[in-house]
Amino acid sequence: MPPVLSKLDMTAIFFAAIFYLTNSATAAAAGAVSFLYWLICGVVFFLPCVLSTAQLGLLFPHEGALYNWTYRTLGTFWGFFAAFCAWLPGILALVSGFGTAITYLQGLHDGWLTAPWQQGVVLAILILLGTVLTVQPLRVLQGVLNVTVGLLLLAVLLITVATFAWLLTGHAPATSFSHLDDWQPGPANFVLFGFLIQSYLGTEVPLAMASEIRPEQRRQVIRSHLRWGSLLVVASYLVTTFAVLVVRGPQGASDPVVFISLVDQALGRIAGNVTAVCLLCFFVIAPLIYNYTFARLLLVAAIDGHLPTSLAKLNRARAPANAIYFQSAVALVFTALSYFALPYLFPIGQPADLSTIIFTVSLAALTLVWLTSIPFLFIDVLVAARRQPALFQKYRILPYPLFWLLALLGTLSCLLAIVDTLLNSWIPDLLTPTAWWLAVGGTTLACLTLGLLGSMVARGEASWERWRGQAGL
Repeated sequence: MPPVLSKLDMTAIFFAAIFYLTNSATAAAAGAVSFLYWLICGVVFFLPCVLSTAQLGLLFPHEGALYNWTYRTLGTFWGFFAAFCAWLPGILALVSGFGTAITYLQGLHDGWLTAPWQQGVVLAILILLGTVLTVQPLRVLQGVLNVTVGLLLLAVLLITVATFAWLLTGHAPATSFSHLDDWQPGPANFVLFGFLIQSYLGTEVPLAMASEIRPEQRRQVIRSHLRWGSLLVVASYLVTTFAVLVVRGPQGASDPVVFISLVDQALGRIAGNVTAVCLLCFFVIAPLIYNYTFARLLLVAAIDGHLPTSLAKLNRARAPANAIYFQSAVALVFTALSYFALPYLFPIGQPADLSTIIFTVSLAALTLVWLTSIPFLFIDVLVAARRQPALFQKYRILPYPLFWLLALLGTLSCLLAIVDTLLNSWIPDLLTPTAWWLAVGGTTLACLTLGLLGSMVARGEASWERWRGQAGL
């Protein structure tokens, strides 16, 4: 793969993969306490993930990220399983990212794209167009992404300016920040913990392309993109949540275009239109990140002989085209089932409601699958330190005992987030807590079982290849 990525490129990928603007609006529904949850989740989950990712990236700066790290420390079985648990949610992230663009279009005009089949058609078109762009040369694709990340940052800047302009023109904040009760975590808002943990997922995503960083800068870029990208993510989540609370209040979380509305309200229609264009451009381009980064997991697994070798083939642009086509096909199948087939073949309530249930349950379940892969970040560091002490000492960024603390904090956070997600329905108007628990838990279990079976096949394939090599066949 051509080494064309710079510090700016990796920082842009990191920021776009983790910062999801709509999460800020959802967090604002809890009021001032959302800031406390953002910071708690940042310390007990995001920071351990960032530091462990940095350590693994410095130890093994090669293509494949979690697959590469776990394969080198724990072997074929767990390497494939960890990669599967990280890869599968990435496919749904491709669909949900484009779905956010549709939500914004619906928010701008109530009559647009109301039926599931209409949403499905637009999603399919976006996936196909995105696939065409994703198989182009990486330098071209990355240039487009960098521009859209710049547009997102411009939107965040406008949102921030709108917030302070609102306050400086004499308006009182729409949310109370002055009472201790406003900052009190409790059972009524603890559901936010699990949700915000999920908002910090993805620290390892850019390093799926580690070997495509310019060689002379590789380890320096790994350090710096994680440092600056992390600060940018946390700052952006905090300022955009603050913006909703100040201008619109917790009730603003129910507005699908709340950020456009608050800029309109504080700075006028022109600034609001600029914000809308910036956000729509980002939501149309950003999902491609998951397609071209997670394709590297398939590429590396295919090179190692654990997947069909056709997935490792590159096109003329040196892009893993077959892996990208496969992922796009999976995304199209999921779209067809969620928006065309199931809502109309099974007349259970309104088609739109059933489509929402299918998509939301799938999103929650695959998020739990992704959370299942996160402890491997911590385990890989600890095992690498034991098995390769000289290499670990050469690139160590923290004393070894601190990695045990990070592992404890990160793993417990994952477990709490999983339990929290299972016990609290994301769509209580459509699914009761019991139905939600059964649907999400069952789907998660099915996905994990599929991953374990795939890992067994991969290990068996690896053993077969070793036997053939020893036998001279």
